[in-house]
Amino acid sequence: MIVLQRTGWVGAALVCGVLGGCASTRYENTLHPDYGATQHDADLAQCRKQNSTTVTSSGYNPTTQVKVDEDAVQGCMTTLGWRKA
Repeated sequence: MIVLQRTGWVGAALVCGVLGGCASTRYENTLHPDYGATQHDADLAQCRKQNSTTVTSSGYNPTTQVKVDEDAVQGCMTTLGWRKA
């Protein structure tokens, strides 16, 4: 009985840890404190678009890929005032 109780607590703690780890990250804008998630998403889309390139390969199986410079995206977001809350 004691083993089951301990296992139950460990299982409950594990579930809470996993669920807590999946929570979305919140951001705040230091330049515009009234900005919310909608503006963050719009700025993120703009920064990703500005820092992406399309790579096309030709040949037997031509492909097109979009490469995003994530470091540059983070720099762009920082310039716009965004940081983790």
